[in-house]
Amino acid sequence: MKMAVIVFLMALPVWATAFQVELITSKTECFEGESVIIEIQVFPAIPADTVLSVESVPDGMYLAASRKERRSREDDSPFSNGRVDSVVFVQEWTGFRAGSYRLGPFIIEVNGLEQVLAPVDLLFLERESAGMGELRWIQTDPDVVIRTGEPVFLVLEARHVPEPVSLLAPLPKNALLEKSGETFENRSYSGPDWRPVASFIWTPLFDGNQALPSVELEYRDNSGDVSRARNSLRLVSVVAVHAVEHEESVSPLLAEAFAAADSTSRDDEFSARDYPLPQSLRDPRISALVTAAGYWRNNEYAASLAYLRQLEHSTLFPARIRESRLEAEQVLGITGSLPVPSKPRLQLVLVCFAIFAGLSLVLLFFRRRSRLLTRLWAVSSGCAIVLLVVSVLLLVPVRRSYAVSRGGALRQIPEQTAGITAPIPEGTPVTILKLAGSWNYIRLPASLEGWVFHDDLILYTRAGFHGFW
Repeated sequence: MKMAVIVFLMALPVWATAFQVELITSKTECFEGESVIIEIQVFPAIPADTVLSVESVPDGMYLAASRKERRSREDDSPFSNGRVDSVVFVQEWTGFRAGSYRLGPFIIEVNGLEQVLAPVDLLFLERESAGMGELRWIQTDPDVVIRTGEPVFLVLEARHVPEPVSLLAPLPKNALLEKSGETFENRSYSGPDWRPVASFIWTPLFDGNQALPSVELEYRDNSGDVSRARNSLRLVSVVAVHAVEHEESVSPLLAEAFAAADSTSRDDEFSARDYPLPQSLRDPRISALVTAAGYWRNNEYAASLAYLRQLEHSTLFPARIRESRLEAEQVLGITGSLPVPSKPRLQLVLVCFAIFAGLSLVLLFFRRRSRLLTRLWAVSSGCAIVLLVVSVLLLVPVRRSYAVSRGGALRQIPEQTAGITAPIPEGTPVTILKLAGSWNYIRLPASLEGWVFHDDLILYTRAGFHGFW
């Protein structure tokens, strides 16, 4: 019996470090040129300690895209506390030639421990329209974060196009587009059978999910007839650039293009980053509102809202400031908001609690001398208890820091190439849950959580009791 217990205790570290793997494929049968999504989830694990490798890749396939994400999931194992961290590998594999292929095996390594997954059998069927021209956009550097106002080099590739005749590329409404003069020497960025036919410099003007340009290529097929090929719709995520940081670096031509493109896509007279000054900020009699209005006129909307929230946080009666702040958020179109904790009210409650607690402690020794002292002791003790409950309720927000976002993207893990959970509009209030170097893990008013750069936030409260005293 004692030996069995010793063996069980020695096996505990092995079980504790073991991990589980799940593999899911979007489909196992599709047409050539289409992609198959393979998702591999490893748990419990963290991205820094988890590596995926594919032992064998067939000649008729190539890896079109890959990303690694951090997620939380339920773990029903007896040694788990319920939810654990997991790492999800999402790979997009494309078959450029019809046939049956075996992809894998897949090798997962976590902290030196390896687990091998069986290969996946995939079938790519020949299209009925095989041989017809196809177009696609390729971003030569897929790891670069696309930002508004920053040029991106795109290559237009074609296949089944024997003799290109002409290319029609209308100017998009969401970006600047100009042709590049780079030569390719028949180099392919996305796999065999594809060849570059043109290159462009694409400069997005708006953030969020933006469509790449729509183009049409006329070509002469093998029979001598002229046919047309169009690219399919492709969306990319664009991150907003801070107006304050790039105000001096934007050329007049680019600024004019921003305004011209925006005037065609909006019905009002204001550009995408030029919101009207809220009516409540026009009162010159309140100096605090004058400062916030100055930030607003300089298009520093996040700074204006952070300043208003900081004033509301440090004012005993902030009704007037709260009204201005809510109106400003309404102008920016912010749907969710967060209440601002009151620093003076917490200080007042803590001071009153200390007074009544000290008074009740003193009266505790003299309460038997008279009925009046007994009643005073009971009243002071009751007030101290009530104030203690109120102070605890007011101290709950002290555990976190609060900030206003300058605008950007909410990412799933603290990496530049990580997947984007959601775009964050400028001026959105956020709750900071934890820090990791130059990254902050935040929660949005809509309860979405993710990672953002520390420089993308403007703090207006600090975490801990020292931030309230």
